[in-house]
Amino acid sequence: MLGLILFEWAYASLSRHRDGNEERDKLFAPFRRTDVHRWARWKFYPGALILPIRAILFVLPILLFTLVCFLVKRCRLHNYDKGPLRPGCVKSWVDASCLWGSWLSMKIIGLTVRQRFLNGFDYSEWLGPGYEEIYRKDLTTSTIIANHLSHLWDPFIIDQYSPFAAVLEANLRNDCILGTVADALNSLYIDRGGSKEYLQKRVEAIGERQEAIEKSDGQLNRLLIFPAGACDNGSVLSPLRKGPFVSERRVTPVVARLDLTATVSISADVVDIVPSLIIHLCWLGCQTVEQLVLPDFEPTEYLFDTHADKGPERWKIIAWAVRDAMSKASGLPASDLPCRLKVPYDNYLNQRTDEDPVPQMLEYLESIGQAPPTAGDGLFFSPGKGTSSNQVMAAELADH
Repeated sequence: MLGLILFEWAYASLSRHRDGNEERDKLFAPFRRTDVHRWARWKFYPGALILPIRAILFVLPILLFTLVCFLVKRCRLHNYDKGPLRPGCVKSWVDASCLWGSWLSMKIIGLTVRQRFLNGFDYSEWLGPGYEEIYRKDLTTSTIIANHLSHLWDPFIIDQYSPFAAVLEANLRNDCILGTVADALNSLYIDRGGSKEYLQKRVEAIGERQEAIEKSDGQLNRLLIFPAGACDNGSVLSPLRKGPFVSERRVTPVVARLDLTATVSISADVVDIVPSLIIHLCWLGCQTVEQLVLPDFEPTEYLFDTHADKGPERWKIIAWAVRDAMSKASGLPASDLPCRLKVPYDNYLNQRTDEDPVPQMLEYLESIGQAPPTAGDGLFFSPGKGTSSNQVMAAELADH
């Protein structure tokens, strides 16, 4: 009975997502839900009946991992004031519990990650001929760059590839639960604010950690950064921000590709986390996320000289090249829709306001001289054409 009540609450809270307003939703193509037209109450009722049981099973592995992190800190198995965890028994214990905890939670929810390492992907188009020969030797790649689909599921998905360190607000370090887990993952804490001074300090802190990871000989977890800054629906690659690119360090691009025909998408585009989790727990189907791991990308002077037209600053050229490579490797088009335009759309759909987001979007379209799309158009999509070998690889991926 409790499961049915929770489902009905979540389903009702998503009424605006399900209202079928195509004239509105087509304007927000990268953020709109791709699954609600397939929903029906009868599809979720069987799962709603066992919702409490599935919720307990889903949370249990997460709690066990949190307990491991708590024991490491409270039993003084490591003193975080002297630095992050280094390789050894304690770190292996933490990494293993994180890996298996995330794996079990995903299995309970019906989510599988299929990894593909695109070792043959060619960056010559961006970095120039023989780019690998001028890569810096004997350093550890510092950063994982990934597209942002969900605040809840993205860390689970990435953890199946590699242990990582998150970038978090400094005040979370004192949190009994989040701070304990974040410390165990070697996370980076940054004071956040809206001023240019705060933003500059944030970029500098990321650069300093990137340098420390490169020199650590693999002893520090790589940073996991979602440069897009906001979740989309998995149909596009959103613009990337400056954080991980200003220091011009080597990065590993990772792209998660969703099944856009799934009855319930894992993307958190414009859905609050609690209704989203309830809907997932009530859906008894399964889905697979394809995780594409590209080779390491290290900027070269060829990139800045040849593609100087891609931005007035060096970090913008790097961000363009990384996203363009991710687009051509995965087949996902690039979207230049500013993430700030998602905010009024998100607030309206989640019933935090009754203000229609359409006028603001139409005003933006008029400011850039673009006509509103017709039904089925891809708004702000810029699909590129790769080199011949990369085109073959993207075509093979599309067949799977």
